[in-house]
Amino acid sequence: MKRLILLCLCLGIVSVFAQNQSNPDWNTYLEGYSVVDIADAGNYLWFTNYKEVYRFEKLTGNTTHFAFEDMELSRDYSIPTIICDNNGLPWIGVEFTGTLKMTEEGKWFLLPQVSTDAFERGTHEILVTENGAVWTSTINILTRYKENNVESYTTNGSIISLAEDAEGSIWIGTANYFHGHYDGLVKYDGKNWTIYNSSMTGSIPLAFSSIAIDKHGALWMGGYEGIDHPYTDLVEFDGTSWIVYYAPFHNHPFYIREIAIDEVGTKWLATNHGLMTFDGSDWTTYNVLNSELPSDNVYSIIIDSNGTKWLGTANGLVTITNKSAEKNLTTSLISESGLNHIFKLYPNPVNDFIVIKMPKEIQYSHLKILNIQGKIIKSFTVHNNQNQLDVSDLSNGIYFVRIQTDKGCLIKKIVKQ
Repeated sequence: MKRLILLCLCLGIVSVFAQNQSNPDWNTYLEGYSVVDIADAGNYLWFTNYKEVYRFEKLTGNTTHFAFEDMELSRDYSIPTIICDNNGLPWIGVEFTGTLKMTEEGKWFLLPQVSTDAFERGTHEILVTENGAVWTSTINILTRYKENNVESYTTNGSIISLAEDAEGSIWIGTANYFHGHYDGLVKYDGKNWTIYNSSMTGSIPLAFSSIAIDKHGALWMGGYEGIDHPYTDLVEFDGTSWIVYYAPFHNHPFYIREIAIDEVGTKWLATNHGLMTFDGSDWTTYNVLNSELPSDNVYSIIIDSNGTKWLGTANGLVTITNKSAEKNLTTSLISESGLNHIFKLYPNPVNDFIVIKMPKEIQYSHLKILNIQGKIIKSFTVHNNQNQLDVSDLSNGIYFVRIQTDKGCLIKKIVKQ
């Protein structure tokens, strides 16, 4: 194997926190539902909540539900992944079962499996390539389906991510979840396998939880550093050099679950600390306190052909449209001090009722009360003739009140006693 010259540079980046993300840039559908993985099929989205599969019509918001009984599956098993092939038909990975695909007639079909062991049959990752081939992975078996041909390969570690580059090579991220050894990052060009492991990367993370490839061919990944730091950082690899970018939540329980790259090269990260973006120098964090994001648990993200970002969260399906969410960060921020002149909340500390005062030109506003973990506890729609809200049922402690209007967004801290 050709020896690579590696450069490892660990950068600490300052985080910029988003503000004033107002409608209609953000929209939430199916609030209250967990959306784990998303697949794009043009006019439709397909998604899974681990236990069931749904088809979502983008134009109308209509949703079609496919239960386990429709797929002849046991409810004891979960559905962690879904993707659509080049014909727009969904493929799903099922725990302890394998891979199912939907036929053009709307029937679900279980694909042939290499292993007879139930533990090794569960499909965790699925990749559709430009030429129409579909790659699936179990614990350590990689299978390629192309028309009537089925080919399988075995890896030394658990396969946790798959991606295809512009040349048609397959990149595989592995980890040692169920094995004492693993390969690290693997490239397969159709003939040769190249392994980028500890002997080549030194202190670079060796387990890669998500892989996205930019227009220059560089890989962007969520990388685990090891047992002493079992959290993820953003890793860039251009085939020769490695760079690790420490996220704002480095050294905290922080996990990059999925990465998408937009047309200008900004990286969008689905994480357990909300939605994050990285433009090569600055980080931006969107969470329940500073945006319309309904949950800080973001499981998945895709960017469709229109540039719309679709997010799967623990509390619904979210869209960010028209790119104005990014523009608002730099061109139309409304400061908290400006809104403080037109909104008043009192008393603070509060016992049973809190009074909100707002000007007559604002007909109504949306108010949410969140606990210190960012969970929404109460929601109100406040009209200008309504100025007293009942918070007597709240436990004593610190809360955040988020007020959203067409004039902007204000977040204030209150104390319940």
